[in-house]
Amino acid sequence: MVAQEKASRPGCAVATAEVTPDKLCRVEDQSEIWEQALALGRVIWAKLGSHCGCKRQLLTLYYKIRASLRHTGDGSMQPQIIGISGSPIANSNTDRLVQAILAASGLPSEFVKLSEINVGPCRACLGCRSDNICKVDDDFPALAAKVRGAGALVVGGHATYGTMNGFTKLFLERLFSLRHREGLNRGKLAVAVATGNGRGRPGLEAASEQIAHSLAWEGMEVLGTLQITGNPKCLVCGYGSTCPMSALPRVFGPDNTEVTPDKFCQVEDQTETWEKAQALGREIGARLAN
Repeated sequence: MVAQEKASRPGCAVATAEVTPDKLCRVEDQSEIWEQALALGRVIWAKLGSHCGCKRQLLTLYYKIRASLRHTGDGSMQPQIIGISGSPIANSNTDRLVQAILAASGLPSEFVKLSEINVGPCRACLGCRSDNICKVDDDFPALAAKVRGAGALVVGGHATYGTMNGFTKLFLERLFSLRHREGLNRGKLAVAVATGNGRGRPGLEAASEQIAHSLAWEGMEVLGTLQITGNPKCLVCGYGSTCPMSALPRVFGPDNTEVTPDKFCQVEDQTETWEKAQALGREIGARLAN
C-alpha cells in the first residue's frame, strides 16, 4: 500500500512512503521497556502482600491489557492458543489459572468463558460428516473455527457430583465435529485444568482425568493436568453451617462448619499449581514459536 501526501506550501515536493510491516511497532518487541514494565509489576505485586482481593483485580486487569495487545498488524485476531473455562463463577479460580497459562505462553490468545456464550450438547445429527463443520445453530461453530486455527488448547472445568461439570462436557463432546474423519485437532498441545473441593474429597481427580482423556481422544498432546483446591458452594449459599445436606461437615469435619475466611482458597496461593501453570504456558509458547 502506498500513501501519498502533498504539502500545501509552495515548493514542497510530493513525499511517497510505502507502508510495510517492518514500520509497525509492538510494545512487546521493545525489550527494555517491556522488561522494565515486568519489573515494576513484580514490585507492585510484592507490595500488595496478602491483599488477595487487590491481587485478583490486578491479575484481571493484566489479562485484559494483554488481550488488547494481541492483534496482528492488520488488526485481526489470530489466537495461537485458546483458553476455555467451563466455570460459571465470575472471575473464578478456574478462569484465573487458565488465563495465567495463556499469559505465560506469550502468544496471541483468546479466553472464552462458556457460561457467557451458547454451546449446547452434540445432537448426533452427523451434519458434520462431510465437511467437519457443526450445523447446530449456536455459538460452537464460530468457536470451533478458532480452535481449528489454534495450535494449543487449555480447557478448565470444575468437579460437580463426582464428575466434570456440564458446561465443560458440552464443549468437549462438540469437538466430535473436528475429530470425525479428519482428526483436525491431532498434534495440538493441550492442558487440562480442574477445580474441586479437594482436601481428600472425591471428584477433583476424576474431573481432571476426564478433561485430559477427552483432549487426548482428539489426538492432542496433553502436556499436563492442573488441579485446584476450590471453594464448596456451601461456603457462600448462606445456609452451609445449618443445612442437613451441607458439604461443609464432609469437607472440613463435623465440628468445623462455621464459615470463616481461612476456609476459602485462592489459586494464586497454591504455589505448586500456580508455578506449574506458568511452566506449562512457557512450554506451549516455546514449542509453538518453533
